[in-house]
Amino acid sequence: MFTEVRTQFGELEIFVSNARPEAAEFFQPPMDITLKQWDAASDS
Repeated sequence: MFTEVRTQFGELEIFVSNARPEAAEFFQPPMDITLKQWDAASDS
């Protein structure tokens, strides 16, 4: 993927990987997410 980006655009200034293995457990109303879940998300 990075080779294709470099070929088409010359450079990649930022890349954010938002793939979450436990997405079904994490995505819920923000006020319902536990502190443990928030910590796990920010530490991954």
